[in-house]
Amino acid sequence: MALPFWHIAHFDDFFDHYTINGHVLGTGVRGKIRTCYDTTGGTFNVYAMKIVPHTPAALKALMLQQSIPPHPNICLLLRVYFNTMTPQLAALAPNITTRHAIIILTPMARHGDLFSRLEKGICTTYVFDRLMSALAHMHRHGVVHGDIKPENIVCFTDGKYPHIAIIDCEFCHRPEDTTWTPAGTPNFASPEIYFPCARVDNRVTTAADIWSAGIVLYNMTFLRSPIDNSLGEIRRSHFNICVPKGAPPRVAATLRAMLRVDPQTRITAEDARLMMRA
Repeated sequence: MALPFWHIAHFDDFFDHYTINGHVLGTGVRGKIRTCYDTTGGTFNVYAMKIVPHTPAALKALMLQQSIPPHPNICLLLRVYFNTMTPQLAALAPNITTRHAIIILTPMARHGDLFSRLEKGICTTYVFDRLMSALAHMHRHGVVHGDIKPENIVCFTDGKYPHIAIIDCEFCHRPEDTTWTPAGTPNFASPEIYFPCARVDNRVTTAADIWSAGIVLYNMTFLRSPIDNSLGEIRRSHFNICVPKGAPPRVAATLRAMLRVDPQTRITAEDARLMMRA
């Protein structure tokens, strides 16, 4: 499904319509997320803004994200702009070398990302349930997120039970796509991202998201990562993850089922929800 016409605009200069302050909300693989204000009509609506290169892969990911029906825990694309790389844009995104850029506006999450809230007493089972509900929805519609991590889960409300949403779907792809270039974040990427021999027919499927979500659950439960890549190298042995003694039985069982090295034996997102509720 194509992006609705009101989502797309071709600007010669984005800054004629929007003001960007210096506050950086987060940093992703391909750029920083900043606060952006719509200054037209005196409304001053606030958004989260990200600038990415105008490439076929980026366009494909945007179209794929827009094909997913709305879900309360998946962040919406509010506006998508195609803009010439002006000096002002180049100063904000110096790593972009394409002639044009894609500017993506999403709702503003005023309470930060999950990483910043891990030690603030959030309800792990609640947040996990919402995360897996969102992933199950994406997977039912044939989309792999490709980069699940605490920094890509934002909070729209405060407190023990925050309203969360998945963001940053720039690495999303179809499970059957053998042309997708594997990507991800160290400590959260699944074994098949690093070791092609672990893939099935050279595909990185929805099972990769399950592994990453399992690492997120481990982080929320034990406030640390089970994988140490401090030496800058990921080895096969890093993926033989042991659940610490004393973990709640439901959490331990769910982690073991999600963090199986063989992607064909990992449970689904919906099954993970049911295990944690049992």
